[in-house]
Amino acid sequence: MSIFTIDKFCSKDIASRAEYNEIGLELTYSRSGSEDYYFKANSDTLLAALAGSGARKLNLGKTPKPGDYQALMSGTNPRTNEVFCSKTRKTQLQTDDHALAGFSTSFNVEKSLSLLYATLSRSQQKKFECAMMEATSRTTQHLEKRGIFAYRTGAQGSESHPGEVVVATYLHFTNRNQEPHLHVHAEFPNLILGIDGQWRTLDARELYRRQVEIGALFDTCLASILQRDLPEIASHLECNPERSGLVVAGIDRNTVMRFSTRRQEIQDGLQAMGASGADAARAIAKRTRQAKAAVEGEVLREEWKSCLSDVSPTQGDLTPATLLAVEAMVFKSSSVFKKHDLDRAVAMLSILHGGIGSLPEIESAVAQQLGVVRLPSKPGEDPLFTTETFRQLEVDLLRFARKASGHSQHFALSDLQIKQALRQCEQEKGFPLRDEQVQAMVHATSGRQISIIQGAAGTGKSASLAALKIAYSSAGNRIHGLAPSGAAAAELQKSSGIESQTIHALLMRLENDDARKPFHLTDRDVIVLDEAGMVDTRTLHKLMSHVEAAGAKIVLVGDSKQLEAVGSASTLHMLTQHLGAARLEQIARQRSADDRAISQAWFSDTGDAPTMMQRRGLLRETSNDQASPIELMLTDASKVRKAGTDWSEILLLADRNSRVNQLNQRVREIRMLDGELDKKAEKVVQVSNDRGYSRELALCPGDRIMLRKNSKLDQTPVFNGDRATVISIEDHKPGTDGAQSEKVVHARLDRSGTVISWRLSDYDKLDHAYAMTVHKSQGLTVEHAFYLTSETTDRRSAYVAFTRSKAACPFYLAPECESTFANRTSLFKAKMTALDADPGTKQRTLHASIGAVETAIRTQQPGTKELLEKAGIRFSYLGASNNPAAQVRAHIQNWSPQPSTRQKLLLLIQRLRARLNRINAPTKTLGQRRTPTETHQLDSIQL
Repeated sequence: MSIFTIDKFCSKDIASRAEYNEIGLELTYSRSGSEDYYFKANSDTLLAALAGSGARKLNLGKTPKPGDYQALMSGTNPRTNEVFCSKTRKTQLQTDDHALAGFSTSFNVEKSLSLLYATLSRSQQKKFECAMMEATSRTTQHLEKRGIFAYRTGAQGSESHPGEVVVATYLHFTNRNQEPHLHVHAEFPNLILGIDGQWRTLDARELYRRQVEIGALFDTCLASILQRDLPEIASHLECNPERSGLVVAGIDRNTVMRFSTRRQEIQDGLQAMGASGADAARAIAKRTRQAKAAVEGEVLREEWKSCLSDVSPTQGDLTPATLLAVEAMVFKSSSVFKKHDLDRAVAMLSILHGGIGSLPEIESAVAQQLGVVRLPSKPGEDPLFTTETFRQLEVDLLRFARKASGHSQHFALSDLQIKQALRQCEQEKGFPLRDEQVQAMVHATSGRQISIIQGAAGTGKSASLAALKIAYSSAGNRIHGLAPSGAAAAELQKSSGIESQTIHALLMRLENDDARKPFHLTDRDVIVLDEAGMVDTRTLHKLMSHVEAAGAKIVLVGDSKQLEAVGSASTLHMLTQHLGAARLEQIARQRSADDRAISQAWFSDTGDAPTMMQRRGLLRETSNDQASPIELMLTDASKVRKAGTDWSEILLLADRNSRVNQLNQRVREIRMLDGELDKKAEKVVQVSNDRGYSRELALCPGDRIMLRKNSKLDQTPVFNGDRATVISIEDHKPGTDGAQSEKVVHARLDRSGTVISWRLSDYDKLDHAYAMTVHKSQGLTVEHAFYLTSETTDRRSAYVAFTRSKAACPFYLAPECESTFANRTSLFKAKMTALDADPGTKQRTLHASIGAVETAIRTQQPGTKELLEKAGIRFSYLGASNNPAAQVRAHIQNWSPQPSTRQKLLLLIQRLRARLNRINAPTKTLGQRRTPTETHQLDSIQL
């Protein structure tokens, strides 16, 4: 997807930026915006234009002239020399060097489009260039029409008004490393024309909030123009709205990375600084700029064509997104969303499927097909939305929790059974259980069909679960351990003795229609779900539906203060609020009392853990003239290693995968220097990830690796997240003459010590395991952990990171993160559930009566495999018949004016089920009147 960037500049920068933009002089004291020369002769500026209704109101014409930049940014009309801003604003720009003068934005197409452009004939390239400029103008017009460009009036800026802007745009076709990089700079003053004819300062908040949406709007405009003007290349375009936006089919990631050295320079600079985030990336981009090489454009274009001679774009796939994929795009890992979230998804869906003119129709279709409902909101607050399906999923869970919370002798154990189980557990563990561990076990073995154990990290939940397993097994029950990930399931099994698997593995076994391998839950089954706070709403709902149908018992185990579910808000906290829970709060993982006190402070809602860490020297802050946070972190980790701790007990933590990759690389370099890894024995292998991207991975005997997919290797079950140590990598040549040799890896699993061997052609989901994200680490315990913080670090991630190790976990802060760290980690913040935002529906659910034999889980869901793959019914809308892409590729039938007959029937059944669920709710009968809220839900929704 095209990337839309936005940056600010001050009045003191106007003159130097004008020199830089219009003449090409690079003054060293101003490096705060544009990358390339705009007007310099023989530069790579291909086209320049003025956009925005404000430019027309000032009669500026279509093309910027020398001198326009400084005049416009200073509030002067360059054609008349008249000041068009207020006297106060003009005085501010003249007297205050730090006054916000304007915004420097850019539209950067996805790299495969730049590479396709580089392979075209010059006549085709010129059409592509004009399309870029037209797309910029169209996007600007659309943002004006929508009121995204706005200003504020009233008390404390309480009223927002749409306005008109002046935008100077400049098209460039290279980056500073002379690689293909099509992008348009769009520079505009901090001035906007109101409906009353007055120019005021711009309120740019919506531009920042809608950056992804604006990039998608540019993509949809560009795609429509290319379909009109370059149909011969438009057939290669495709869009995966969930992942990539507008791309060229057939240009693989390896080719893209070959021409992305500028990106790698910025990544290397971030690594050297130990920094992350957009602000740091902009700083690195400026710092690492080099002067443009004087290469003639035609020579450069011929070089590109030669280098890209092997590029062969394929037919683009115009298959529309499924409704489950659209749902994920709208919710963006939450359970509620705002209007701008819906706008973002709609913009993405319009790419190659109707263009910018189809946005209203697509929005209406999304609202109808997903069943979007507006949630109650207070005056002045941004309204929140959800879907009726999501709200009903939560209603079902709450209703089942109430139904299953009553006492029943069926799952109740006697005092004698409990005492015997506790005694046996303590004998096997070799230590007595604390009172709160005993109470947690007693609570979970009560007669309730559903029980909850809330336990802080490192409080010994596994000991309570081990006792629970002994008790119920002795009573003749079958115990199933479940966890969100394979690694967490393996850890649960190791620590508690409960045979465990992932939730999805169990669900697929339950849904397996193979009569030869039937599997069913019964009322003698007890399910223990660990890390329940990380389970998304749809998955927990499906599990609960099977539990209810079978009459089985479920124990939810988790910590509402650790990391939340990825796919939605966590419902564990909501269920705990209304069911209660046994609580384990005495953290015992750390050896030192001082370290345990810090863990306790992170867990507490009021504890000042950052101050405690500061006093202990555990907040490692750096300055620009010192070693970077990464290097300081590696130095500390190396000291621990040299003191005798094996790398299997050392864990480096970060918030992003990019940081994890850098840390893994640096640890291997250190191990090479220390002689722990033999460079001569290193072998480079090809590995892949779950998205199908392949890359090279260097491995040596002794390397630490992570397995990234559940499977069975050498007859041994392995899980996503399993860690192991490489023993050897061998070249195995099959007996067949002429057959190529295969790489065989031998490794020892951490959790069991089992040695496993496998061919990489059979299993290539590998990575190094010296570092991992905090999210991936939840549930692990090591001797020593080290945490590289970022601008996204919050209290949850800090709490999880510090409690991963038995020793204190130091935190490493980059300079740009220091000032905000304490504020970001001051409070636990939680995603909002749909019922949190709809207290009326929650209260009705809580107060509605439900019989013991009445079904609580009523909402139908797709199968587990369909949910995981986001498969099923595809999104469609009536206006798709006017889609230019359909005219270019008439053979593509998936995006048709009407849904297929099967899709129509499935959609109709889905809606009927939802309505029947509401009609059959125990609190309503057909003779009762609907509330205004319910009537609104059933009517068409206006957003």
